[in-house]
Amino acid sequence: GWYSFNTLIDNNTVTNSMCGAIDVRGPASNITISNNVIKNTGMFQGMSSFYDPADCNAIYLEAAGNGTVRKNSIDSSGYIGVHFGGNTIIIDSNFINHYCAYRNDGGGIYAYNYPNSNSTIKNNIILNGIESRTGSGELADTHGIYMDGGQGGVQIFNNTIAHVNGTGYGLFF
Repeated sequence: GWYSFNTLIDNNTVTNSMCGAIDVRGPASNITISNNVIKNTGMFQGMSSFYDPADCNAIYLEAAGNGTVRKNSIDSSGYIGVHFGGNTIIIDSNFINHYCAYRNDGGGIYAYNYPNSNSTIKNNIILNGIESRTGSGELADTHGIYMDGGQGGVQIFNNTIAHVNGTGYGLFF
């Protein structure tokens, strides 16, 4: 939710959500999202809006400071597995499988436009980025870890990325 502070979202199961599974927006702070199982998020073509960045994401976290997304299992997302923005965010030890099923220009883990974020992406397993050709029929931009639009200040290490289709690069800045 909006304006969340000192919040723990832990050990939940979310299945067959129409648009998004977990959505926390700024200026949130001290947020932990951990040990959740998320399956089939936004898996209906045409369910999302280009104007809402959280649409069809399994986890969306925008935090003014101190956010952690750790040890979540995400399978089958219409768009992004973990979309984060803000400062001092840790994305650690998540399993993300089958993402970007219906939207392109995304990744298993995605961030946008925080140039000095002081964030860390580590120990994640990201598999099976789907090449979404819905709509235009053109090749999609599907990436394993995607730092977009001036995102910076991120340490990225010890992640495993495999079977990314389309123009998917392991890391794309």
